[in-house]
Amino acid sequence: MAWLVVALWGASPALAGQPGVISDYAGSEGYGPPTAGPATSSNLGYLNGVAVDSAGNLYIADISNSEVEKVTTAGILSVIAGNGTAGAPTAGLATSSKLNRLSDVAVDSAGNVYIADTNNNEVEKVTAAGILSVIAGNGTAGAPTLGPATSSELNTPEGVAVDSAGNVYIADTHNSEVEKVTAAGILSVIAGNGTQGAPTLGPAASSELNRPQGLAVDPAGNLYIADTYNNEVEKVTTAGILSVIAGTGTAGAPTLGPAASSKLNSPQGLAVDPAGNLYIADTGNSEVEKVTPAGTLSVIAGSGTAGGPTYGGPAISSMLYYPQGMAVDSAGDLYIADTDHFTIDLVNPAIPSNSTMPQLTGTTTVGQTLSASTGAWSPTPTGYAYQWQDCNSAGNACTAISGATASTYTLTTADIGHTIRVLVTASNSSGSAGTASPPSTLVQALPTTTTTTTTTMSPTTTTSPTTTTTTTTSPTTTTTTTTTTTPPPTTPPTVAPVDSPSYPTPTGSLAGRALGRVRLGMTRAQSLRLYVDSSSHGKRYEEFFPLAGGKVRVGYASPRLLKTLSSSDRHALQDQVVLALTANPYYALRGVRPGASLLTAAQTLHTGAVFHVGLNDWYMAPDGVSTAVLKVRHGVVEEVGIAPATLTQTRQAQRTFITSFS
Repeated sequence: MAWLVVALWGASPALAGQPGVISDYAGSEGYGPPTAGPATSSNLGYLNGVAVDSAGNLYIADISNSEVEKVTTAGILSVIAGNGTAGAPTAGLATSSKLNRLSDVAVDSAGNVYIADTNNNEVEKVTAAGILSVIAGNGTAGAPTLGPATSSELNTPEGVAVDSAGNVYIADTHNSEVEKVTAAGILSVIAGNGTQGAPTLGPAASSELNRPQGLAVDPAGNLYIADTYNNEVEKVTTAGILSVIAGTGTAGAPTLGPAASSKLNSPQGLAVDPAGNLYIADTGNSEVEKVTPAGTLSVIAGSGTAGGPTYGGPAISSMLYYPQGMAVDSAGDLYIADTDHFTIDLVNPAIPSNSTMPQLTGTTTVGQTLSASTGAWSPTPTGYAYQWQDCNSAGNACTAISGATASTYTLTTADIGHTIRVLVTASNSSGSAGTASPPSTLVQALPTTTTTTTTTMSPTTTTSPTTTTTTTTSPTTTTTTTTTTTPPPTTPPTVAPVDSPSYPTPTGSLAGRALGRVRLGMTRAQSLRLYVDSSSHGKRYEEFFPLAGGKVRVGYASPRLLKTLSSSDRHALQDQVVLALTANPYYALRGVRPGASLLTAAQTLHTGAVFHVGLNDWYMAPDGVSTAVLKVRHGVVEEVGIAPATLTQTRQAQRTFITSFS
């Protein structure tokens, strides 16, 4: 049984992850009202929140213009909410309604956009059809009341987020609380007790917060809060438990490493990618940090100095200008609301870099299927490609296997004696990198599965069956055959006296081995005579018969006898011609075909037929009886046919008249 051995191996190295490149995605770097058309040609105002939908469309909270803009994946900008005049909203067409210094936007899976309308103390919803309605807040600043969200007061809400269930979360900034509004429109407080102060670990609704602004929800439903004036980011689990995951509570520059040990400076915007990485708009530091699910912080954009970005270069070397909002799409592209630069900056993710090699699982036997893991990559790739490779026995000189581009591969006979590996290529919007798995163990042929059934005649006079079961197991097949034979209600086979008393007389089960002792050239005195009952014909047949001259030329054996032969005895029957004497040779040879082994042929023959064995010879049947003929070479049936009873005794005549029916 061949098993795959996985070990460390020098595989093709992956390209190192390159720093993300920063570019202008929207905004001409000029301040002013937007113009429909190419996004990078339009003016924008001071920007805060951004959101991206599942199709890759971007939504911008334009504070100065009191509008929400949309940028398609083709880079075309349009206004989807607000008419450019600050004021109270009106239900109906969103582009006809006023808004007032909105601070944030969010979008759900259905394409509905939610707006934190800060100076109106409300949250609005804009459907995919462009219809606006108020879903929280009554337009008056004040403390929230539990119940219908549209009846509750809010106080300068600056952050909004939505989860996969359609629940909307509101950063009620001047109330120092976070509220949740269900899809049914019911408001509750889930974090903050209404008092400004430092957070305490435990139940989130019992903890103080200090004017939170940004919010984000991860795929598991955990909520993240940018607790701006506490210089921290908190996490609230679905069970309502609050913990600090980034920031020490003291304003300052970040330090790489454990996020909870690093300082932050007035963080305002948050985003979470599908892998659970958290992104922080560290506004006061003019940087964007990333916190992995393991809690490790790194800077991915911004040099720490406020100013206009340098497009086309590494994001970590570029300045940012007090970024306040962020969004990340499914490809890992990060959109930054570069507030005082009046632009949306795009940071492509680094090319994926492999940290754990792909691995193979499965059995290296022909016909078996190997499976490949992707390995571990960072940042999370958006896609994987596979190419299986055939390698030499040392795992080198690998070449691609044509068409083998799935995550699984089924081994073929062409792979025998070789090793197999897979090249996994991970990609994202910035590029791709590949890493190969360790090679497999040598591919082996599928072991031959042999099923042997042995029937032993009881040495006593009995009608009780004797059953023998033989099981042969290979890596892929376990075959168990059980044969029960009821012997005739007669005495066991009789052994005739031998001419030479010095030659042993076989008895009982040993009688089946007598044939193995008969060799070409033996005298009659050296041969044995053994009678085996053939119940279907009601008469006996000679097992061994010497021809003229006193020399053994042809031996006779029944199928039952051959089935009892040991492997060494069967070896004596190699390169022989086998004939079966029966009144119905077609019936005797039913199912026997060229290519079958001698043993298989013996087991297939009709049990009533008498089985004859001769060394490289044809043997003529007695007059009036047709002969079913099997020609065997090296233990394998080569020819199957019928010899008529009218054959002459010459070999040539017998060969001529054999009629093949296979």
